[in-house]
Amino acid sequence: MSRRIAAALLAGFAVSGGGCRGRRDPPPFVVPPAEMRDSGYRVEWQSREFPSSVAASSKTMARVVFRNSGTEIWHGSVHPVRYFVPEGAPLKEGRDDAPRLALRRPVAPGQTVTLERFEVAAPARPGRYRLVFDLVNEGVAWFSDRGASPCSIPVRVD
Repeated sequence: MSRRIAAALLAGFAVSGGGCRGRRDPPPFVVPPAEMRDSGYRVEWQSREFPSSVAASSKTMARVVFRNSGTEIWHGSVHPVRYFVPEGAPLKEGRDDAPRLALRRPVAPGQTVTLERFEVAAPARPGRYRLVFDLVNEGVAWFSDRGASPCSIPVRVD
């Protein structure tokens, strides 16, 4: 392990203090961003389940399966992200504030991840949209900005 990575890992640990008045204790552990080569930003979207039509402002369960088709292990700073974009808009629109999901373990090259039954909130305004799934290495880069294709599902919101 390089000294720079080791220092970043150590910097991610926070010690909870014994009660300074008026101060909130920091979280007990912060995952530092993991540096990856561009070849680590590869994902193969294998399956997805989401209805083609949903009610405006509804919450619907989704399922997605994807594989690490890159050359790097995805650690705790890598998060699946889902968001809606209006039909015809760039797929990057609205992604920065989109809800993140957590990977429960590091994902090695070739391993598959199944995200079962997670909630997706539909837009409030009816229309034609695309539900987009992408991955982000927080604080470093979006997978789609490094050459990976996001998963995009057409959805009608009534």
